Amino acid sequence: MQYNFHVVEKLKDAKIRQHEILVSFDVEALFPSISVKQALQNFETWLNKHRTSTKEKRENRQYTKLASICMSENYFTFRSEYYKTTAGTAMGNPLSPLLSEMFMAGLEELMEQRGITPTFWDRYVDEVLAIVDKSLLNGLLEKTNQLHKNIVFTMETDIKIIRNEEDFEFDIFRKPTTTQRVTSSSSFHSYQHRFLVFHSMVHRMLNIPLTRSRYIKELAYIKDTAKKNGHSTYIIDAMMRKKQAANNRKRWTSFAGINDKTTVRSSITCTSLWPRINNALKGFKIEAVPTSRHVQLKTRLRSVKDPKSKEEESGIYKITCPKCSSIDRAG
Repeated sequence: MQYNFHVVEKLKDAKIRQHEILVSFDVEALFPSISVKQALQNFETWLNKHRTSTKEKRENRQYTKLASICMSENYFTFRSEYYKTTAGTAMGNPLSPLLSEMFMAGLEELMEQRGITPTFWDRYVDEVLAIVDKSLLNGLLEKTNQLHKNIVFTMETDIKIIRNEEDFEFDIFRKPTTTQRVTSSSSFHSYQHRFLVFHSMVHRMLNIPLTRSRYIKELAYIKDTAKKNGHSTYIIDAMMRKKQAANNRKRWTSFAGINDKTTVRSSITCTSLWPRINNALKGFKIEAVPTSRHVQLKTRLRSVKDPKSKEEESGIYKITCPKCSSIDRAG
């Protein structure tokens, strides 16, 4: 949802002319298609751009070497067999998102050098929203797919953004299969969990610039969803007042980001006594967070990973030198 707000903010003041069209591009299988070698080169270039002293440049080379080692250790096990990822960035590697971003940023710089960047181009990971001249659309897709042999862009023109002459209007998009089934009022979930979905819906409605008619339509949809699941619409009204007041504080004061640092959080098993426990803990500046971890299925099942032998487990090892009999211990 955060990306939705980012796109709205970018497009809010953008203009689209009669000969232009709003298009979305998507990269097929981004992580497996990344050239790790090129991504590491882009990474070192970026470091050298921001860290320019002689000492920092030496450190930059070391950082790049360390990143290269981390990216080459792509081993995993499946049914007691060892495998190695030979192409792209590995899913789950903490460096993969960073290097993928570096790689894509390098492609965008190449687009600028070749003069093929459209008037509006905004990317989030592997998804791009662009405003393109209709006559250049097919040529742009062909040229972007020539930037790198592994990267393939696909194109879609069906986006839930409404074009009004040269300006844009926005609406809430829902899939055709969307239902109004959410956590009901009879659920044993905590109060906070029951209303999480409504907080999200209200937050989106208040932060996306909707027309008056679309705002009324969306508010009616939220209240109708609440009623169908046994909730009072008064709760939606109270939620809106609270969020509008928070938005006003952000606009009117510079103290909106200051939080009470003395309050601590603690997870408490969700039971019928949870509201009373929560109220009691508030006097000690402890915020109780309900959890249902003890009844989750994964806590009752054994690990699905292959078991390790004792030789593979981490620990302290003693190694004796065969020449001098000295002992080395390592963890």
